[in-house]
Amino acid sequence: MLMWRFILKHIWRDRHQTSLIWLVLALIISVAGITAIQQLSGLISASLHQQTLYLKGADSILTSSIPITPNWQKKAHRLRLSQTTTVRFLSMMTHASHMQLADVKAIDSNYPLYGHITLANNSGDKPYHLDHQAPQIGQIWASEALLKALHAHVGDTLRLGDATFKVAYVLINEPQQGVLNLLPAPVLIMNQQDVTRTHLIQPGSVIYYQWLLKGSIKTRQALQQSIAAELTPRQSWRTSRDKASIVETMVNNSLVYLKAGLFLTLLLAGLVIHMAMTGYLQQQALKVALLRSFGATHSFILRFYMGHLGMSGLGAILTGIVLGYSLQPVWVYGLKRVFDFDIAGFIWQPAVVSLLAAMGMLVICAMPYVWSLKRTDARALFFKTATSKPSFLAQTLALCFIALLAYAYMQSWPLVAGLMLMCVFYTALAWGSLNLMLWVIKHVFAWLPSYWQFGLTHIRRRLNISLLYLISLGLSLTSLIFLIMLQQTLLQHWHHYLPKQAPNFFALNIEPFQVQSLTHWLERQHVQSSFAYPIVRGRITAINGQPVSQALGEKARHISALKRELSLSWRATLPADNLITAGRWQVPGTKAWLSVAEKLAHSLHVHVGDTLSLRIANQTLTLPITSIRQVDWLNFQPNFFILLKPGALDAFPATYLLNFYLNPQQHALLAQLKNKFPNISIIDIGAILSTTERMLQQASQVLTFMALLNLSLSLLAALQTILSFAKDKQQETNLLKILGARQKQLAIVRHSEAALLGFISGLLAVGCALAAMMYITHTLLSITWQPPWLVLSLLPFIIATALGGLNGCISTRYYQQAVSLNAYQT
Repeated sequence: MLMWRFILKHIWRDRHQTSLIWLVLALIISVAGITAIQQLSGLISASLHQQTLYLKGADSILTSSIPITPNWQKKAHRLRLSQTTTVRFLSMMTHASHMQLADVKAIDSNYPLYGHITLANNSGDKPYHLDHQAPQIGQIWASEALLKALHAHVGDTLRLGDATFKVAYVLINEPQQGVLNLLPAPVLIMNQQDVTRTHLIQPGSVIYYQWLLKGSIKTRQALQQSIAAELTPRQSWRTSRDKASIVETMVNNSLVYLKAGLFLTLLLAGLVIHMAMTGYLQQQALKVALLRSFGATHSFILRFYMGHLGMSGLGAILTGIVLGYSLQPVWVYGLKRVFDFDIAGFIWQPAVVSLLAAMGMLVICAMPYVWSLKRTDARALFFKTATSKPSFLAQTLALCFIALLAYAYMQSWPLVAGLMLMCVFYTALAWGSLNLMLWVIKHVFAWLPSYWQFGLTHIRRRLNISLLYLISLGLSLTSLIFLIMLQQTLLQHWHHYLPKQAPNFFALNIEPFQVQSLTHWLERQHVQSSFAYPIVRGRITAINGQPVSQALGEKARHISALKRELSLSWRATLPADNLITAGRWQVPGTKAWLSVAEKLAHSLHVHVGDTLSLRIANQTLTLPITSIRQVDWLNFQPNFFILLKPGALDAFPATYLLNFYLNPQQHALLAQLKNKFPNISIIDIGAILSTTERMLQQASQVLTFMALLNLSLSLLAALQTILSFAKDKQQETNLLKILGARQKQLAIVRHSEAALLGFISGLLAVGCALAAMMYITHTLLSITWQPPWLVLSLLPFIIATALGGLNGCISTRYYQQAVSLNAYQT
């Protein structure tokens, strides 16, 4: 009890001590930043998984072109899996004299297993959610687009096949509607018991059956294994962890950047805490000597300082956690704009992990210094003794601890290992740069006056500590510059994909004779449209003359492109967003050829010179592969797995596809378009575009927050770098005053060291941030990036000037107010 009272009194007495204040600030800022970023990452991951479930409506889905086997459903029931089935097909709906192709979806009362169906009583009314309920017999729920196309309203009667149905509600949204559907038509939902009344399902009909399952992974895997041998090539599994949409892909990419930023924040936090700990404990030698003169034992010193740092650190860590959680409403509000459902509330894991991580980091950083302090004896009151430096083993343990923390946050050993190797390389580069700069100044600029050499001598005398400060300052600046450039580059990259007038509608099933009249009609309405892409449906049946099942074996069952017909197209020129990675786009003298997307070529293990056999209608077409294309699937433009030479598919009937942009005031043109071209199907992707745009805005704000956090850590590292030299600089300044140095010479002495460290750290930061940006833009994003060379070339000088100026502001208090008499007193 007396020990704790003594520790509390000591903390209260040291509350104004600068080094302790810096330590507390370092802990608060670091823990707040780590907690906030981890919390955001957790919310995004949970929200992404929740959206995936809502988009699919189940944990696992079996897609089939034949009815689901009843015995399988009995096995699922015995395993206590929740299940439901849906039946989907295309059919014409009629109302009075109007007709419209509809995507008919028949459900039962168990649908959906996740999420909900959103309905409205009439167009424009407030929507509401409905769970586990199917339309009544003889009723349907029709989408607003379908009702507008048919000039129908709620309460009207529509004909489907041989049956008539009453429109009960307007369908606003339903699971599996948040991504681009394979069936390009407005949706209606009906009861499965009404399907037989329509007499639409006949031999040869194209029907999509889905078996939706909900349950634990272990139970679902057991079911899948038990029926695996009975599956046909026309049936395939899809789980909630499969890629579902463009939005999810972009969010996952943002999570990678977030985790990389979190690692840098962890590393910077460890370095800043280590620097603050070094500054604080190195000033405790006289206090320890005083305690030893009163009979304090080694164990007492050890328990006292560990308790002191533990209580001070715990208070700072809890404050940082509270500050980190204060940002949760901001994250939740931002994510609600991206994900259209309630975001998970309080997440407790970041608080616990941040508390344990920060305390562990504090103990590992403090223990080597406290261990050396306890060996201080009473003679230190009269003779200045050097404090022992932490061993290489202690520093290695600290780095390993940070690596373990990074893995706990990122759950990816390759990513952690790569980042750790980069840090080791950065340390070696910093050491080499510092020694090279000192050698150059000593030998090349030996003609400089002696007062310029004081800063260099001080750096050389404390090379290890100077290297630590250089690494801390350089890494924080690297992170700051990298995040700012990444934010600007991603915004430019995304605006390239999503310009202000990005196409938000796709028109499909356009007949060849309608292409010219449709494009002219859109031009008269001042609507921008794209190139009209011809489409012929075909299926890959053989590779180099071998059936795909023989050529690929069991892998063929898991390649989605082999389970369905592909949209085949042709163009005389290479699409603007495509890049040839192998072969040539046009081969002279070749009668017919095809170009394959790189992703598909990798899945099929095919190369330039191989042949693919395509089954089109009742004919088989075998063509050589003359080129492999890199396709950007995130650009919201028509993209194709296979493009052919113009004329290769002239013998087959084709339809056309184009996209166009309508502003909100032009949406009334859709009704005119449907009346003029009733056979054309229109897909509205405006909801996907708006969701993606909101997500990109939130990602930009997250990068801004991370940049501000790293700016705070950079300033903290810079201040600690300057203050760590303050006492020695004060003694040098007083001595030089006695020797007659002028104010200009004293200013050079004071600023040379800080300016040199700032210049070297600026060079390292610019070089490393530039290398990281080039790697990400060319390897991960595959975009062209033009570095801002002028700004980057000036940054080292700006940083050196800023650090020297900051040192000048601090020197006003620490150096200029000192009188010459202090030199004799020291």
